[in-house]
Amino acid sequence: MEVFAITKRYRIPCAPVRDVGEVMHDPHMHERGMLEWLDHDEIGQIVIPTSPLRFHGADKVPTTPSPKLGQHNAEIYGGWLGLSPNEIAELSQGGVIALGSRNSKTRKSLRAAGSSSARAPAEAPATGSA
Repeated sequence: MEVFAITKRYRIPCAPVRDVGEVMHDPHMHERGMLEWLDHDEIGQIVIPTSPLRFHGADKVPTTPSPKLGQHNAEIYGGWLGLSPNEIAELSQGGVIALGSRNSKTRKSLRAAGSSSARAPAEAPATGSA
């Protein structure tokens, strides 16, 4: 910090280089809304950067964790692409897509749609997911 004080005295543009821990715990960054604490359901409390875009009069967009692997596959393949629950289940069972091993809501929605064979594998495949 001694170098920083000297350069500041002579009006030389300079700033301290901080490590990730210092930046992520900087109260000013949190107060300005550039960083936010988020409770992640799998890894606990984490600090994430938020959008730097601020629009006058617009509400702040809530920060949410990224979707899980396969979390929206039933919506995408069924709703957008028009595949039946049986077709989605076949893709999942064949390892083409993942329905997400922790996503019981998706599996329940497939079963509720009338597919007796729409069961996700115990462990979701790591490849071929949308």
